[in-house]
Amino acid sequence: MSVRVRRIAGHEGGLLRELRLASLREAPEAFGESLLEAESRDADEYTARARAGSAGDRRAWFVAEEGAPPSPIGLVLGRRRPPDTCLVFSMWVAPPARGSGVGRALLDAVEDWARAWGARDVVLWVFRANAGAITFYRRLGFRRVATGPDAEVGAPYHAWAMRRPISAER
Repeated sequence: MSVRVRRIAGHEGGLLRELRLASLREAPEAFGESLLEAESRDADEYTARARAGSAGDRRAWFVAEEGAPPSPIGLVLGRRRPPDTCLVFSMWVAPPARGSGVGRALLDAVEDWARAWGARDVVLWVFRANAGAITFYRRLGFRRVATGPDAEVGAPYHAWAMRRPISAER
């Protein structure tokens, strides 16, 4: 599988919406927002989010694609938390692409972006019930550092914070 990871373009609100809704349809329990909430946002809001994550060092959306023409298969958001932490949100890989390196490639893109502005750590939250994601993150060197309050999307789930230091170079 030939995968390309790239930063989303500012005009790609439709692509961002498509991937966000796909992630919530496939794994509604894995995210801190419901499908209904995401569907209720209009096109302008998704375009604004894409634009905000397309340049600069405050936030960055990355998309994984395969094939020609490119077909989107993954999404992740990195957000800067001063002074030197990168928070990861909305990590998702389409089920047929799991286990093929797409998730690692998405996290590598976030880490490269974060390293460029001086981040020292990557932190993410994962619901305790999401055993597959926890195993994946542990394999990549993330360690549990905290537990968080329950988030409610239909039912309460306990969340863990996981952290990994950013290496000086990849």
